Amino acid sequence: MFGKANLVSFPGFLILDAVEFGKIGVAICSDFFDIERFVIYKGRIHHLIIISHNPDTESYYFLAESVSRLVYCNVAICNTGEYGDSIGFSPYEKSFKRINYRNKGQGLYSSQVINLPVFSLDKEQMTDEKNFNFKSRPLGYLNI
Repeated sequence: MFGKANLVSFPGFLILDAVEFGKIGVAICSDFFDIERFVIYKGRIHHLIIISHNPDTESYYFLAESVSRLVYCNVAICNTGEYGDSIGFSPYEKSFKRINYRNKGQGLYSSQVINLPVFSLDKEQMTDEKNFNFKSRPLGYLNI
């Protein structure tokens, strides 16, 4: 599914085009704290996946919500079982809907499957039509 033709590359950054599942940005562990990454991904992705092995799970948690709003995308952090705390965020308007998934606690070795909005978020990103299920787009948001 992610053939060579489906990759968009910037120096040090990849965007996977998963066709009907949207465009996916990837960060490895501390790359998640790279501000430039968010500028490049803003308006270009539907999902940001962070693969990590980090004990500071609370910092990741708060950054995930911020990035979800700033980049205007779904954010999924896949932290290893040793430290735990995998999470999925979406830029929903209602706060109780923003966390799609959270598996908190150390030593939790499991596989997670989470439900992320794809079609509805894509429609919100691509059109001027306001969908009140999502927060307003960030200032200066342009879909590229």
